[in-house]
Amino acid sequence: MRQLTAQRDAGLRVILVTGRCLEDLDRDFADVVAAVEAVVAQNGALLRIDGEVEELQPPVSTQVRDALGRAGITFRPGRVILDCRADDALAIAGILGDLGSDVQAIGNRGQLMLLPAGATKASGLAAALHALGISPHNTMAVGDAENDLAMLHLAEVAVAVANALPAVLEAADLVLPLEAGAGVQSLLTHPILTGEARMTIPRRDLRIGETAAGQPVTVPAADANILITGESGSGKSHLARHGSPPHPARPALAQVHDPSAAGGSVVHLHRAVRQGHRPRLDHRRVRAWRPVRGRGCDLVASFARRLLPVARDQPR
Repeated sequence: MRQLTAQRDAGLRVILVTGRCLEDLDRDFADVVAAVEAVVAQNGALLRIDGEVEELQPPVSTQVRDALGRAGITFRPGRVILDCRADDALAIAGILGDLGSDVQAIGNRGQLMLLPAGATKASGLAAALHALGISPHNTMAVGDAENDLAMLHLAEVAVAVANALPAVLEAADLVLPLEAGAGVQSLLTHPILTGEARMTIPRRDLRIGETAAGQPVTVPAADANILITGESGSGKSHLARHGSPPHPARPALAQVHDPSAAGGSVVHLHRAVRQGHRPRLDHRRVRAWRPVRGRGCDLVASFARRLLPVARDQPR
């Protein structure tokens, strides 16, 4: 908890996403709940921020509950979802099929949750991020079970603890060396989270073309400075514009170098800046970056100076 509190004080924003009920969390993990900014409970069906609880999905119908009861299947009802045993999966599937219900069954290790159609940890996390004004591209998600997969695909960086299920390990961009809570604790001091190291995510790479042999040419979707060079009319500006990210929270710095122009000028085509956004940049990288020589260097330097105070104020 000390590490979590320290990261919160340093600007880290933490959201707890779980399949548990709010009542269980408040009873068994009160210290954790108090340390996070938002709680997504019941596998994405409930959202609590500042004490206010919102139902993101309608509850599972009483028709389904009654049918399970008549079949002798035990379950624990939540405010929205039903928590069942995984051993009853086949019987539950038959009941849902007979009813023609669109209720979905999602495993959570030894448990089986019945949720409204569309309710996942990803949908709940997306609602929490929207409410807090955070982009998924600035989000790192940690999981270990099958109901975490959708959330891991949503987040920019997917992290798995060492004892995660095989499907989760395969989906992860980063696998921690320790298991369960110890793994999460190690992440709080990981060089990537503290800003001491950088990480590129291959699944997020942008394809910009292919080689003469037909092999794809990709560039990192973030943390990359790209120099595009060529003669006038060769498509440099077109490539820079279409290679710009769709969201200002994940900017790319594109420079176009025209060797035929007087002085070999450099034109800085940062679309987010040109449109008046204030993008997130790491001030250490901006300070250390050196543009190529040319008349555009003064322009690039002025952008760096203008963005530097903004970058220092924004959490990593």
